Amino acid sequence: MFREAGLRAREQANLEGARWQKLVWNLPFNGVSVMLDAGTDALLKNPASRQLIRDLMQEVVEAAEACGHSMPESLADKLLVGTQRIPDYLPSMHQDWQHKRPMELNNLYGEALRLAGEAGYSMPRTQALLNMLQFLQDGYQ
Repeated sequence: MFREAGLRAREQANLEGARWQKLVWNLPFNGVSVMLDAGTDALLKNPASRQLIRDLMQEVVEAAEACGHSMPESLADKLLVGTQRIPDYLPSMHQDWQHKRPMELNNLYGEALRLAGEAGYSMPRTQALLNMLQFLQDGYQ
């Protein structure tokens, strides 16, 4: 359908695996940008926030693999390099938070935690980030 409309598209054989792969970038950058009130440039330039993002990315990669979805080799590092090449960016969750809209915490974090837990994999960094984001969303700023 996309090709017929003249749009470039790439098919994904495993939709669930593709979702996990997308989550490797989305989970850390969305939440950390809110918690630190910063865009991608600042987050990657600071060694501490860059390491936090990389650790979260790796946790998502390991959770995906625990759930039976193979991830590309060195995915976290490749995504970090790719993010450095794009203009400074404020992820959608940061924009929701700025405009006082509900953040999609369950969709982005709760579901990953649930699926990983069912597979016997713990995501402590992700759980901690979710707890902090929930605190903000509940209005205890």
